Amino acid sequence: MRAVVTSAPMSKAAAMTLYNERRRRTAVLHLDLSASCRRTDIVAALSTTVECTNIEAVGQLYNNMTWDVVLCDEDSKKRLVDGNMRVSDKPVTVIDMRPQAYVLRLLRIPTCVPNEFIAAELKKVEVVVMNLGYEVDKSDGLMSNVRVCTFECRDVEDVPDTMQWRFDGLTGRALLFVRGRRPRCHRCGDRSHKVATCTTTASASVMRADNMEDDDSDEEEMQTVDVSPPAGPTVTAVKETSESGPESSHNAAVASTLAV
Repeated sequence: MRAVVTSAPMSKAAAMTLYNERRRRTAVLHLDLSASCRRTDIVAALSTTVECTNIEAVGQLYNNMTWDVVLCDEDSKKRLVDGNMRVSDKPVTVIDMRPQAYVLRLLRIPTCVPNEFIAAELKKVEVVVMNLGYEVDKSDGLMSNVRVCTFECRDVEDVPDTMQWRFDGLTGRALLFVRGRRPRCHRCGDRSHKVATCTTTASASVMRADNMEDDDSDEEEMQTVDVSPPAGPTVTAVKETSESGPESSHNAAVASTLAV
């Protein structure tokens, strides 16, 4: 017979205090979709990053691919989030229970390329896609090939500005724009200015391999575009608006509801 942990009845205020305290100490593990594992595998992998004595609870959330881990203190959670945990030799993305959600626009990917494939490619750079959909042009009402997604990640500065993709013989380099984060200058890599105003000489600049194109027009577009709140789980595209702010970013509309 399995042991059961019980607790005495508590007031609503005490319950919320416990909830908030545990949430601050909770990390969520997102496993690679090809990694088949059991609870013992998860616990064994956790022990390589934090001591088992610093783990309060481990529980499965969705389809054996997402687990929540409650640590005994926030320092242990930080070590887990900042570590490089692997399960069955597959990388694991570890994020806070409720991290800040960001909005990302992806340009230059053909409409026919599945969103599921794009989400899988983003996960390789530790971008956990919550929702992903197509943008609708506000002038003609037609769906475009621009994708808009809400996502979570460890550090938004680690999200690349471009992404090389290859699918069924098609290939290309997508442009990635995170709302609120200015694109990099393609000459010097700084985000404080555009390449047109960069004072770094071409011979002295250090070019990043993934930033070889001048896309000031896309940068200007990124500063003005937003998306409306979702209309429901069957929405097929999102409209552009001029609204901005943290709340609108967090609740950005999506086309295809994608489980990751």
